[in-house]
Amino acid sequence: MNRAPRSGERARGISFWSATRGAAIFLVVAGLLIASAFPAMALAVRAEETGDGYAWTFVALMAALVVATGWHSLRRDDPQPLASPEELERYPRASSGRAFGRQPLLYRASAIPPGMAGTVFQDEARAAFAAAYPCTPTHLTHQLTGHPLLELEALAALAGRMRPESREWNAAVGLKLGIRNDETPANGLSAAETIERIGECGSWVLLKTIDQDPLYAALMRDVLAEIEPVVMRSTGPMLRLEGFIFISSPEAVTPLHFDPEYNILFQARGSKTMTVFPIADPDIIGDPFFEQYFAGGPRNLPWKDEWAARGTPIHIEPGEAIYVPILAPHWVQTHGEVSVSLSLTWRSEWSFHHADACRLNRRLRARGLRPASPRLYPASNRLKSYAERALARIERARRSA
Repeated sequence: MNRAPRSGERARGISFWSATRGAAIFLVVAGLLIASAFPAMALAVRAEETGDGYAWTFVALMAALVVATGWHSLRRDDPQPLASPEELERYPRASSGRAFGRQPLLYRASAIPPGMAGTVFQDEARAAFAAAYPCTPTHLTHQLTGHPLLELEALAALAGRMRPESREWNAAVGLKLGIRNDETPANGLSAAETIERIGECGSWVLLKTIDQDPLYAALMRDVLAEIEPVVMRSTGPMLRLEGFIFISSPEAVTPLHFDPEYNILFQARGSKTMTVFPIADPDIIGDPFFEQYFAGGPRNLPWKDEWAARGTPIHIEPGEAIYVPILAPHWVQTHGEVSVSLSLTWRSEWSFHHADACRLNRRLRARGLRPASPRLYPASNRLKSYAERALARIERARRSA
């Protein structure tokens, strides 16, 4: 009988023997990896920076050891594409909650109302996205203006249904671009009061992971399905789909920050200008920031006035959108009226390998080494990524022993 995949399984299924065999082999030789992992990583850094042939030889031998200790179990750490409607028909009890790659997200009928245009992106917008993806910010157009799920009344109802940790709000007018996350001022109101008074309270509301709600999950899927073929050709399957909604007072500021996802920001009400900076600009967002962020640090960045000329301002009004590349710092300013924006994001296998490479570099730097920066797309960070996953598994095994 068909059943829903349990957490930790791929939607298409993993045999019990395959998972058990990989874990058993991994544990048998975990001691060898503990003894040799950091010397191997140091040599990998040396090989990467100097091209030392002897170092590369040793790294190759260590890579073979990793293969022998359960390469497939490390590969299973790669988030998997969200289940398709056809897969969910085979797994009718699939979870309707937030998806983290492997856990299917509940599929519902189309969330695009029958009276609206049949597609969100017209041909010109799809062509512009295809030309820009994945590394270039670009202006797009869309057909979501007037969507009932993006009206303030519907958003207030959504905020009331969401988990408390999925709502974030604060005062937002006159903020410094380089303000730290812990310096952001509160506005003295509840989330519901902030939305009700958004035209006058000088604030900003973020509804996070709106895909926890079935109606908004369906809307997210409908929209992203239209660009999935373009994404697949460049960066592979769309992983960890998530949706966010920003409700902002006039003249609100979102300080300089970066996001670890690919993002399309759709303007549904009001207007705003996003200023986007070059991907991973080493002056603005260097290795130390990436390493602390992927270890659980804050998302906001410091600001220097001399950086202003590096930014590209993109203005959007209802019916317009911005594609924001992964790792591109940006800040946002709304204008003279209430603003509502929908942000739909996704990850790729490359993005997860980049994040793991940053975590490994943090380990190496803490031991006095000077690792090379993670490579930018399309170069691969797979070796560092799997090394980080192996070390993380060893640490978890030691803690649970």
